[in-house]
Amino acid sequence: MGCTKLKGKERAELVCLEKKEAAGVKLCKEEVDRLKELRRRLKSFGD
Repeated sequence: MGCTKLKGKERAELVCLEKKEAAGVKLCKEEVDRLKELRRRLKSFGD
């Protein structure tokens, strides 16, 4: 169950942050931490 939620909302958030980063937008510390956390969590689900 938690898996599905992670795949949807958090993946969208990850993509959004990665797009900002790729566009050269300087991410604030919270966003950088969030990006690392999301990548780590998605990786643990075998992506």
